Amino acid sequence: MGENYQHLTWRERLIIETRLKDGWSKQRIADELGRHVSTIYREIKRSTYEHTNSDLTTETRYNP
Repeated sequence: MGENYQHLTWRERLIIETRLKDGWSKQRIADELGRHVSTIYREIKRSTYEHTNSDLTTETRYNP
């Protein structure tokens, strides 16, 4: 059972943030980083929050 899991690095999280802003699919991000697509989905779910703008509208954002 030699599964070797590794945390995403800060650099990978910044890449995820940039790619999401650029409209990339989760699969394309996973392919670029050499990670499984479920890892990307879990990371985005874990680090997403509701941001309130100055005009009191809200938007969902990813925070690396």
